[in-house]
Amino acid sequence: MSGPTIRFFRSSLHLATIQVKSDETILDVARRAEITVPSNCKSGTCGTCMMRLLSGNVTGLDPIPTALDEEWIADGAILSCISRIIGSCEIDVIPPL
Repeated sequence: MSGPTIRFFRSSLHLATIQVKSDETILDVARRAEITVPSNCKSGTCGTCMMRLLSGNVTGLDPIPTALDEEWIADGAILSCISRIIGSCEIDVIPPL
């Protein structure tokens, strides 16, 4: 694979590794990988699509979305509906709560 990829996990279970297109959110990529993720919008306010960033970097957390707080972000929380990866990363689809 060329270009950045996301490795999706559910706890320690590897679900998929998929190449990311430049215009895709993490939620878009998860759906393309046929990973079921609850979501109600793409505004970053509800929090149902929360995932945990295990490694790598994402955009979409500045300013902090209303559904998150600094403590959750420190634990790796991201909102997949508004986050986009910067380079390859690993993501746990289970929220860090």
